[in-house]
Amino acid sequence: MKGGTMYLFIIFTVTIILPLILMPANMRNDRVSPFRAVFNAAVGVCVAAAVVLMFSSLAEQGMFAQIKQVISDMSSQVAVNPVWDMVPQMDKLSTAEKAELFKQAYEALAIRIPAYIMTFATIVAYVEYIIVSNMPWNRSKVKHMPAFMDFSLPGSAFMGIFLMYFAAWGISMSGSTFGTAVYANVNFIFDFAFILQGISVVFMFSYIKRIPKIAAVIVIVIALCSNICRMLLVLLGMFDLITGIKNRMTLGPVKRK
Repeated sequence: MKGGTMYLFIIFTVTIILPLILMPANMRNDRVSPFRAVFNAAVGVCVAAAVVLMFSSLAEQGMFAQIKQVISDMSSQVAVNPVWDMVPQMDKLSTAEKAELFKQAYEALAIRIPAYIMTFATIVAYVEYIIVSNMPWNRSKVKHMPAFMDFSLPGSAFMGIFLMYFAAWGISMSGSTFGTAVYANVNFIFDFAFILQGISVVFMFSYIKRIPKIAAVIVIVIALCSNICRMLLVLLGMFDLITGIKNRMTLGPVKRK
């Protein structure tokens, strides 16, 4: 296993295992909500991943340097595939130009690795919380995960995310690679947080209007596949936090039946 792949495997393993270690204490703590427990676990994973990334940078060739080399090799291999000659506009490019185009696309994905880790860790911790809390020996001892329509970003998080976003935007104005990477990651997390808020509004609306949950899930999945619809979910989440539209749909949190 090559160095870069080994470090990614370690991070993946940490993402799966660490929430199971961190969450049980929070699950029994009445002062910590299930959503907060998931967030704390995701942050713990990110701290652990940061340690792994720092350790990898001490190696002869850091993980990101290795990923950059893999991207370069992969781009060159993909560019020579004759299938691109049948794609409009691509057939007019030289092999070197195709390789550079693919390299830029791969690098745009690679610089978002920290944000991908945070997102994946949050999803994994959320699923694991539901599974663990529903184990027979835990059902009466821990808090169960509320319906997702009850999810809401706290006001402090709302302001914190906006401050991070504008700070990252300011750093990106320097034009440095570091600034670009910071902005790309913060922007991804910004979208992810408000998309979650927007999804909770969709679920609340479907509940109030007695629309089958599967229909809401289908709409959300389709929306996540479209850039425009994802942006609408972001705006919906922001609108909810500013105006409290979800609270106007009901007098209080709706209990799962």
